Amino acid sequence: MPMKSKVQRLLFSVLSCSLILFSFTKGEEEVVPETFFKIKGIVNSNDKKQEDVVVRLFKRNQKVDSTYTSKSGKFNFELERNTHYMIELEKYGFEKSRVKVDTHRKGVSEENEGNFYDLAIDIEIFSEITDKKGSEEDKDILDFPIAMIEYNAKEDAFVANTKYTKYVKAEIKKIKGNSSSK
Repeated sequence: MPMKSKVQRLLFSVLSCSLILFSFTKGEEEVVPETFFKIKGIVNSNDKKQEDVVVRLFKRNQKVDSTYTSKSGKFNFELERNTHYMIELEKYGFEKSRVKVDTHRKGVSEENEGNFYDLAIDIEIFSEITDKKGSEEDKDILDFPIAMIEYNAKEDAFVANTKYTKYVKAEIKKIKGNSSSK
């Protein structure tokens, strides 16, 4: 068999595999994820709406969207089902804040399976703590989300874990108290 035909066969095989892989990838890209959850937030600090806060949306630790809050402190995102998200808020002069959102629904009834969810949340951001006194463990609380939102099957709604949020806010206020009593 001539050398040219072996090369041609090999090239044809490689091209065939590439076309098959391209078709498979193209098909996957065309699948549009189903949005079933809209989250609307208002960012404030000391009861004042915060404009121009950078709001980033992370999906499985990858940034997928970002926006700035409006003059009235508002932002919104549309989320997919069965996904873990983190919303990160950042503004100069304030501590970075995060909100964890889990769109998995455990225990959802068949009648509620096709529901669309719309959630409005208020998020408080705290002024920057310049002199963070206390132990390193105390300061670690600043790395945790300020709120966690998850599905409640009894209410067929996504709700914040208020006990967790109260705990985190109390810990941050302790740190702020330590830094002001220098």
